[in-house]
Order: sequence, then structure tokens, then C-alpha cells
Amino acid sequence: MSPRHFRALILAGALGSFACDPPRVGGPTASATQSGSTSASSGALPVDKTASALLSPPPVVALKRRTSPEQRFARDQSGCDGGDKASCRALADRFSGVGVLAGCGVRRDRHPLGLRRLPGDGESDHIAFEVAIAKACDLGDPDACARAAIAEETSGLGSTVRWTATRASLDTLGIWAFRSSLKSEWAKKLGDRRDGCFKSFTDCVAPDSTLLLREDAPKDGKLSPDLAKKAKDACEATHDCGEIYEVLDKDGYSVDELAPIRSRFAATLKEACLDGDCTCGEATRYLAPNDGERFDLAELGCENGEAEACSVLAEYYESGNRVEKDPDHARALYEMACPSMHPERGDPGDYAEHACDHLADVYMSRPYSIRDREIAMYYSNFACPSPGRMVDHAPCVRLGMLWVLKHNLRENAGTNKREAENAAMATHLPVSAVGLDLSELKGWTECDRPSVAAECAAFKKDLPNAR
Repeated sequence: MSPRHFRALILAGALGSFACDPPRVGGPTASATQSGSTSASSGALPVDKTASALLSPPPVVALKRRTSPEQRFARDQSGCDGGDKASCRALADRFSGVGVLAGCGVRRDRHPLGLRRLPGDGESDHIAFEVAIAKACDLGDPDACARAAIAEETSGLGSTVRWTATRASLDTLGIWAFRSSLKSEWAKKLGDRRDGCFKSFTDCVAPDSTLLLREDAPKDGKLSPDLAKKAKDACEATHDCGEIYEVLDKDGYSVDELAPIRSRFAATLKEACLDGDCTCGEATRYLAPNDGERFDLAELGCENGEAEACSVLAEYYESGNRVEKDPDHARALYEMACPSMHPERGDPGDYAEHACDHLADVYMSRPYSIRDREIAMYYSNFACPSPGRMVDHAPCVRLGMLWVLKHNLRENAGTNKREAENAAMATHLPVSAVGLDLSELKGWTECDRPSVAAECAAFKKDLPNAR
């Protein structure tokens, strides 16, 4: 384990102490001076392993990076300083707050807390973004000039900047590239949308419905070779593959039918990881649990601050697979990947929804108490921050189940059923469906996604208990 990784673990419990009021980057942080343990009263799992016990040699991995994220960042910085506008654009992407390059390899002026981006990084990152994109503009990049012009308007808006012209392009946003390749009219509509963003920022704060439009799979359920190729090509071109898989799942293609897509996505993201991109953790999500490379990718990614990779690595320490079983180490990793406190508004930094989902399950598995249920709900809300807009919808179904169970607390009477449906079955309904019972609809709810068939069957069985 690298010193950086070790320090991140022993400091992980302190992250929540400042997340609601993040410190300014560049100065000392609260977490750098506070205790490494977090009390149960904060809603965090305690990290009671001693520092000497956590400090152990790193596990042996077969995969080796050809280039590190830090080296890639230094190369972009050097290139930009030397007048290369492409390097300046890449550097801007590292400070943009969204996308696969966000925070990747960036040197932070603080004690190394492990994760590549924390809530307090937003302000300084936006300033660095403006500097890099302005230099690209000065070097004669007209697209960079347009991005620089709206940078001020997008400041502090967190993930909504993803849907502005600062991110919506064929070479950075996977779903944009995928949809544009399917139909010429879609390509034109999205291109017009992007051009319009530069003229009126208010038109850019939400995704165009074309991006996540649901098109039913054919009756035989087979994914056409052309559609499969375009999905793979868009993933390879952008390394931003999640939403491409999401729309295929929404369209109704079975898990088995999409297995070759997952395999190709995993291979693409693995190679990007070895070349120094922060895609190692994302690659693990397309691999089978028993795949030999999954652990290696999790270890490589977590060492470079990827929350998703740390969440997967925690699974191995929890189960004792590939490493000696160590529940305390696993808990530290889970809590680093999903801090016990999140900012109420603004940029949450990098965190893993799957780690939050696991922590919610931990509290739901404890002896029944109102407090445990409330803490589980807290974590579950961060596991499913946007029902209907998640690559993996299973955490949202579990959030819905928590709302079903909430009637036992005698709270929110009369709204629990609605909240449960909104989480587990969220969808954008046609006007003709407004007012109908979501549980009776077919083809419009997130529970029609094949990937969550089992979870949704259990949810629908228990839904009548909510009130």
C-alpha cells in the first residue's frame, strides 16, 4: 500500500467533518488535523484498526500502468505552458469537474486524502479551468474561446456543467457521440443544441431528451451488429461509456445480450487505465466478479484516487478474496469512497454510489432502530442521487424499498408510496399517463430495465405495504 493510500485510509473518517462547509483548497483542511476515527453519532462506520496494522505491503498485481495519471497531467501542463492548445484543452478538462479526466492526476496543494476530487476542490478547479481554457483560446482555438465565454456562468453549478457546451461534444461525452452516430437528424439536433448553448446558457442546464431517448429493442431482443459497433466505437472514442450502456439497458436488451458490450467496454477502459486515465474503477463494473483483472484494476485505481475503484477494492478485503480478509480495512475503504457527510448543495466531489449503497445496506442489516433506518436512508439517497438517470438502477430500487419500509416509522404518512415509486420506478411519462399508478404501467418505468428485474419484482411485491 502506498503512503498516499495509507494516509487516505486513516484520515477517511474525518472527511465528513467539513463536507457541508468545504474549506478552500490550498490551505490546511480540517481533515488533516482531526482524528482518524469517526463516531457512530456522525453516521460513519468506525475505523478502529491501528495505523501500524493498516500499513502493509501492497498486494501483488499483474497489470502495470504504462503511464501514470500524474505523468499524463504533467505532460498536459508542460504542453500547455509550451503553447500547445490541445494540451491546454486537456488540462481544462482535468479541472472541469466532470467527465473521465476530472481531477485525474491533478496535484493538490494539501495532504493527500486519497480521492482525486473532494467537495472543497470546486472553487480552485474552476479557476484553473478558466486559466487553461483561456490560454487555449489565446492560442487560436475558437471552441475554447466559446467555452471560456460561458465559464463564468457555469461556476458552482457542479454536474450541470456536463450538459453545457463545455462538455457536450463528440470527443468527450460518450452518449453524445453514440446518439449522433445513429441518425442524421439526431446529430443535427444535438449539434444545434450545442451551438445554442453558447448563445443562451439557460438552455444548457439539462440534457436534451434525445440523449436518453428510449427506443424499444426488437421483438427478438437481439442487438444489431451495427448498433453494437456504434456503442463500442463511441465508448472507445470518449472513454465515457456508462450512459451508452444505460440507454441500451433502458431499451430492454437483456443482460446476456449486452454481455459482449460489457466485455468490450471493460477492455477499452482497462487500456485507458493502463495509459494513465482514471478509468480503472469504471472498468471493474463491466467485469464479472471472478475476473482475475478486476482486483488489479481496483488496486491501481484506488491508489490514484478513484472512488469507484476503492469501493470495489473494499469488496475484496471484506470477502478475503485475493487478499487476507480484513473487515476494518474494508470499512475504511468504503467510507473513503462514500464519506459520512456530503455537501447539501454544490459539487459533491468524487464518490462512489456503490459504496454508499453498501453502507446503506450495513445500517439496514443492524438491529432495528429508527436511527439505523434514517442513516440507511441518508446513504441510500447518495447511492441514488438521480432516479431515472443512473447507469446502475439497482441502488434506486433499494432506495424505493427503504421508502416502503418507512411506514413502520410512522413518518411521511401518505407520501411514502409516492416516494418509493419515484425512486424505484422513476421515468419521464407521456402526458397521457399522468395520474396513473406507476406500478401498472409497462414500458415507461425504470423497473422495465432487464438489469433490475429481480430487484423490481421484490419491490412490487412489497409496494402495497407503503402508505
